[in-house]
Amino acid sequence: MNDHSTSIPIQIKNHDNPYIKNTPVSAPDTLYAIGKSLDRAVKSAGNMFTQFNPIARHIRDFGLEQCFRRDFGVIPGEKLMKGHPCCLSSTGGPIQGTLYVSNKRVGFISEDPMLASLGCGPVQWVYYKVVIRVDCIQTVKSMDNRQGRGMDEKYIEIITRDGYEFWFMGFKDSYDLAFENLFNAIRLCNN
Repeated sequence: MNDHSTSIPIQIKNHDNPYIKNTPVSAPDTLYAIGKSLDRAVKSAGNMFTQFNPIARHIRDFGLEQCFRRDFGVIPGEKLMKGHPCCLSSTGGPIQGTLYVSNKRVGFISEDPMLASLGCGPVQWVYYKVVIRVDCIQTVKSMDNRQGRGMDEKYIEIITRDGYEFWFMGFKDSYDLAFENLFNAIRLCNN
């Protein structure tokens, strides 16, 4: 995946969206984020695959289920289907992270903390997080965007019952599985 993160503060304009639950970052994580931004600036010409990825390491060490529970809490009877690395489309550009699909919720959390202005408060580091109950999803669409340059980008669009739209893109090898998991979660919820 391309490195789309930025250390320039962004204004999160849809702070009234009930599905976005930004999580402030602790002091040690803030220092880590600053160090990572500086490191990224120094290594901007380097190979991205050699850069340290804390999310991938945490998933490897502790498992996908534990990462999901840590980031989104626990709902009785909830079972995680799968996690899919991807990007969430936002007004400030794509946000790298992981899309989690369970039988009760769909969750996305950014890979790295972002420096954000949340309305009239101070600028702070936050993990960008989206949480949608499966029973609040009206539609899941598979979109294929061919741009005439040989570029084939597949998107998954989630539309909630109250009209909010979320676009996920940049899936490596898991696009079809992510779409299938979302479709199955909605089907199970409606039965």
